[in-house]
Amino acid sequence: MAVEVTTEAKTQWKRAARVDVLRFSDVHYTYPGARQPALNGLSLGVPAGKKCVLLGHNGCGKSTMFLHANGIFRPNQGQVLWKGEEVPNNRAYLHELKQKIGLVFQDPEQQLIATTVAEDLSYGLCNQKLPEDIVREKVCRTMETFGMTDWAETPIHKLSLGQKRRVALAGVMVLEPELLLLDEPTAYLDQGQTKHFVQELDRIHAAGTTILMATHDVDLAFAWADWVLVMEKGQLALEGEPEAVFSHRDTLERLQLRRPVVFDVWEALPDALREEIGSPRVPRKVEELTAGLRKRAASFIT
Repeated sequence: MAVEVTTEAKTQWKRAARVDVLRFSDVHYTYPGARQPALNGLSLGVPAGKKCVLLGHNGCGKSTMFLHANGIFRPNQGQVLWKGEEVPNNRAYLHELKQKIGLVFQDPEQQLIATTVAEDLSYGLCNQKLPEDIVREKVCRTMETFGMTDWAETPIHKLSLGQKRRVALAGVMVLEPELLLLDEPTAYLDQGQTKHFVQELDRIHAAGTTILMATHDVDLAFAWADWVLVMEKGQLALEGEPEAVFSHRDTLERLQLRRPVVFDVWEALPDALREEIGSPRVPRKVEELTAGLRKRAASFIT
């Protein structure tokens, strides 16, 4: 007799099979003087080796979660676990954890503290008390990797917003973290700057770093992520692969999150046309959908 496997059961199996590099277990946190908790029993995991996106409207707890991830904040209740072990309230351990979990703030001005690009990149390495020659080698290699060798002596205040974002990212990556957290990294960037920044993230991921990016850009989330997490009122509301998460139309509308444009366009196409295009899934990018439609249109001409 066949046994029907529900979607929920499949999700539970995937959770059991995967390895989470970072996990929150029933985490509560309320800012001093606040009436409502910022995190209200948050339980979620960041799967190792994945490109992950965190969605949610302003005030849902995304930034607060990030500040808990590497020990800047400590939970009022619950556990934060790094590679399966609870993060202790130990100063030496937390200092080491900040090197393993890199955090890039939304506003690079909060992160860039030195006078020049080279000085800023060397700051974290100097705090590790590394030998001067090793610091110099790591800074030079990072500047070369990020294409900013010519900026070495450039004053930070003369950089554009997009350049400052790249320097802030490079300043975190010079420490070679295992997990990279990004809080709204593409906010206020134009299309070209966003494309270049995402290419940098793809290179970082390909080199072995797990990434979790908080963003309001659902089109970017759908095109880029392997795994999507959605928060609401300090709790996890949805999680899963992008197509599965964005299939929850009613839930997304309740959370005031729109669906990716390419998703809605794909669903609006007649079933016969979708079959003729030949894609077994929803195209992740507008370019992918456009290419399929052009291929189909060309078949009529020929």
